[in-house]
Amino acid sequence: MIRFELNRFRERDWFEQAKKAHSLKLFSKSHKSLVGIRKQLNNKPFKSEHWFISLLMKDKRLDDLKCYLQYPLLNLYFVDFYFKKQCFAIDLKNNRSKTDYSFDRTENIRKAGFTFFEVSEFNETEANQAIDCLVSVVTKTTKNVT
Repeated sequence: MIRFELNRFRERDWFEQAKKAHSLKLFSKSHKSLVGIRKQLNNKPFKSEHWFISLLMKDKRLDDLKCYLQYPLLNLYFVDFYFKKQCFAIDLKNNRSKTDYSFDRTENIRKAGFTFFEVSEFNETEANQAIDCLVSVVTKTTKNVT
């Protein structure tokens, strides 16, 4: 299962989330809309992860983001794209439930009113819909801050 969480943050909320994020990298100076990427690493590769990333990397509309997706795909299972006042999270580990995160933010996510986009493993239609949503968020965010 690939799960997408979409929400808007106030600046202070984003800062608090960023302070808690594991392996957070800030790119606000080099990219006006992309504030940061959080990643967690795992030693085991997942087929669904490679499949989804390959679809994402083929999408020409996301060329501006691809330089931020180059860390080792074998180790990647969770990526957060942080934008000013927005967060888009991709859960790529298909055996994790909403209450099974290794970090304590599930309840905060629910309280903040996230929208969940669930994509079944290897379901290309659902995956492409999720990518469309990501493209939409990136486009709107870029327009808002430039």
